[in-house]
Amino acid sequence: MDIVLKRLAISHFNQIIANLYGTGVSRVIKYTILITKVLVNNDNFFSHIICIPHGQRLVNIIEIFKKLVGIPQICELIDGSHIKLVKEPTFEFVSTNYWNKHDHHSVVL
Repeated sequence: MDIVLKRLAISHFNQIIANLYGTGVSRVIKYTILITKVLVNNDNFFSHIICIPHGQRLVNIIEIFKKLVGIPQICELIDGSHIKLVKEPTFEFVSTNYWNKHDHHSVVL
């Protein structure tokens, strides 16, 4: 799972991630596809993370966004969730790139 989170969080090439973990590129690709399919196809997980408005609530939100930013047909903004890192990143990465506004190291999901 750590391999997949690292791959998705920092968007490095599969080869770089494979080298970091001492594994093959095919394993990085295989597990990235497997985990992302589970996340995308699991309605229970998806519905807890993203709530898509509908009906009159959707219409009201679109009107509010249009008034705020002047762009029509916007109903939601997606924000990231900070996943706290257990330990500080190694010297291979710039540690300050992972420091967030919550005063700890994290990656954004």
